[in-house]
Amino acid sequence: MKSKIVFGLFVVLLALTLWSCKDTPPTSSIGTSTIQGYVYDAITGSYLQNVTAVLATEAKRETTFTGADGIFLFKVDLSNLQNQSATISLQKFGYISESFSISVAKDTTLSVSLTIDYSSSAVVVGVVRDSATSYPLRDTKVHLTVPGADTSVITGVDGSYRLSADLVDLQSLTALVTVEKAGYRTKQIPATLTRGQTNNMGNVLLRVDMGSTAGQLMGRVLDNRTRLPITNANLVLSAGSFIDSTNSSINGDFSFTVDLAGLTALNGQLRVSNPGYISRTFNVTIEKAKTLEVEIILDRDTTASSALITGILRDSLTLYPLRNGTILLTLPGVVDSVITPTDGSFRLTADLVDRDSLPVLITAYKAGYRTKRFTFTIYRGQSTNLGDVLLAVDAASTIAQIVGRVFDSQTKLPLTNAHVTLYSNLLVDSLQTTFSGEYSFSINLQGLPSLPGLLKVEKSGYKQQSVNFNVEAGKQVSNDFYLIRDTTTGIRDSSDSGLYARSIALMSISAREISVYGVGGTESSIITWEVRDSLGFPIDIDHRDTVEFQLIGEPVVGGAYVTPQRALTNVSGRVATTVNSGTKSGVLQFVAKLYRERDSVWIYSTPVIITVNAGLPDQVHFTVAAHRYNFPAYDWLGRTDAITVQVGDKYSNPVKSNTAVYFSTTGGIIGASGFTDRVTGQATVQLQSGNPHPPDTIYGVPNMAKIAAVTMGENGIAVHDTIIILFSGWSQISDVSADSFNVPRSGRSGRIYFKVSDRFGNPLSSGTHIGVTLQYTPPPNSQVNLSVTGFIDVTLGDTQARGLGTTDFWFEVVDQTQGGVSSAIPCNVIIRVTSENGNPPDASIPGIIGG
Repeated sequence: MKSKIVFGLFVVLLALTLWSCKDTPPTSSIGTSTIQGYVYDAITGSYLQNVTAVLATEAKRETTFTGADGIFLFKVDLSNLQNQSATISLQKFGYISESFSISVAKDTTLSVSLTIDYSSSAVVVGVVRDSATSYPLRDTKVHLTVPGADTSVITGVDGSYRLSADLVDLQSLTALVTVEKAGYRTKQIPATLTRGQTNNMGNVLLRVDMGSTAGQLMGRVLDNRTRLPITNANLVLSAGSFIDSTNSSINGDFSFTVDLAGLTALNGQLRVSNPGYISRTFNVTIEKAKTLEVEIILDRDTTASSALITGILRDSLTLYPLRNGTILLTLPGVVDSVITPTDGSFRLTADLVDRDSLPVLITAYKAGYRTKRFTFTIYRGQSTNLGDVLLAVDAASTIAQIVGRVFDSQTKLPLTNAHVTLYSNLLVDSLQTTFSGEYSFSINLQGLPSLPGLLKVEKSGYKQQSVNFNVEAGKQVSNDFYLIRDTTTGIRDSSDSGLYARSIALMSISAREISVYGVGGTESSIITWEVRDSLGFPIDIDHRDTVEFQLIGEPVVGGAYVTPQRALTNVSGRVATTVNSGTKSGVLQFVAKLYRERDSVWIYSTPVIITVNAGLPDQVHFTVAAHRYNFPAYDWLGRTDAITVQVGDKYSNPVKSNTAVYFSTTGGIIGASGFTDRVTGQATVQLQSGNPHPPDTIYGVPNMAKIAAVTMGENGIAVHDTIIILFSGWSQISDVSADSFNVPRSGRSGRIYFKVSDRFGNPLSSGTHIGVTLQYTPPPNSQVNLSVTGFIDVTLGDTQARGLGTTDFWFEVVDQTQGGVSSAIPCNVIIRVTSENGNPPDASIPGIIGG
């Protein structure tokens, strides 16, 4: 456990760096090295899955993806590398890409943080809780579904989640948040996402599924003397073959979910322990589809070998608590640390082992503040309260601080759990105010002298407030808010007719494009409406009414339908229904309508258009291309060439995400299948050199390989395309038309022809450079002007064609000296080739100029 804490501190202290390398052993004797890394969210610290990692060396380019643990891994063959440097690129939708250079000469482990790209993304945050107890639920899966993409995260012990969505070129869109946990009813919540903003969904409450075979155990761990929650208490639950463990959250909360596998009840034991406290063991009975709630009180162990250190981290000027500060405890052989929450509090336990007292060092650190260190003595079985630990703003820092408090405007009392959001070009962040109504933010200005932004404060029952700010690097801005109570929402038209339905407003739609049945795409869209009265307020439960739903359009013939077809408004005046696709593509028009019986009037909503997209590959929109059509690979093993296919449907749109495309080759080997992405409809695989050698000769050019790509379109018809790749071999300089040359005074040598190709006469690969230079020693005190013209500085493009300028070249030596060279000058023309096909020996042609 101590080693994990040390690693956490290591990441914190290097938070301002892009990556860090650990000491590693030298490269193994077989000439390979291992490059691995951990990729995590810069704000939450949680590991990021499905990050695209690309390693590019002079020999090859490799791609992999991070797993659920955020790890990527490469094996590098050093035997083919002269230059042992490489470039690593990391990309993930919704995050800012990172790229940097490293040395692959030895095994390396990286730790890389990615920052959400608020320029094209939106963020969804919230906390999942039990609806009966309000305890946070860990191990809950939260999905965020937007058109063409689905991302998910698992909640931690505090039940919180944070998901980002890439809106690409949209300003806003409607998403669907799905919350799933064993033993609970799944909940789906439509959410409107806006570019550059954070959507805080607050507490998402899940109800126990009475038909489930799972049971719940949850509760809180408290200190017996102070009744304050105990953080990071270790809880182990053993019930039959089920064993699970967790640590309590910052509020002392914990939860377990046990699958009883058909039993109605299961007996078990819960063991609770924490350094400095007496451990306790409880007998518990977990019942199917029920929640057992317990409150655990721990007594301090005055005979134990531990001491407790507590305190609050505060700003020295305003005394506001500082969140996200690091408190580091150092004692002989051990380093421990904690991160302060919004109230700035910290709690550390030190193990004295066999000593009665011990001097320790406390280091308080927060970006933008001066670090503070102080030493004191702790005693076995006792607590040391450091009180307020005050940090002063570092005027030389690039970090700016924004702090303040939120009050009720009438009572002047602080408001707890008011939602404060900060918007700026560099950072969007949000938090809940503390018990004393305080909040604090830190912004890295990244070299800017100042930064403008907006603070917005919201709380249920109060009117929203916002204020613009401008903060300078190394300084602090303080903004207090006095929220006015919202007493206007109850104003309504009291007349009988004013309370009834007058309009139907669209509130949200989860998807405006759905796929036909059976192609694997999103086949339904959830639409929510709100029925309003004459003043624009939602109708209440006493005036609820029935809303009917109608579909019009060609897809209805193919089986598209809506369910339910009618619904009764709820207490908020809202109704929701689901549009389901059939087997026919096209455009659906969706209308909600209500018949008001009191005056026999129909009320209609504005029509909503939903596109039903077939999403299957179409031959006309199926294209295969190569990164290089001249592939320097005939005489080498393991070289790679990227083969990309672009797949569109018959409406010229990219096909649905993860459409499979299968590849084959007549030369070397190729990735068997690729899967299209959601934005471009493209999939890429790697062609690798090796046996068999390309067997085809096309247009008189040997060593041609046929690359074929195929997928399935409508009605099971194959959709395919083929390209030709030239496998070029070792380079050579040949067929020089003269062994020597003679340039008469003020004359020319005449054209001398030569050939540069691979050993089969094919052109060399793109980037090949062919240089022709003239070497001579001028006579003393002479002014001569000798030059070589023709194809003397050539860089080849990606070509398969033989001929002048690709395989055939010439040069000519010219005496441009005024009056000509009077005495004979010996010289040499050097032909030099630099290419991925290999660098052949230079060709040297001797000659005489002048005389």
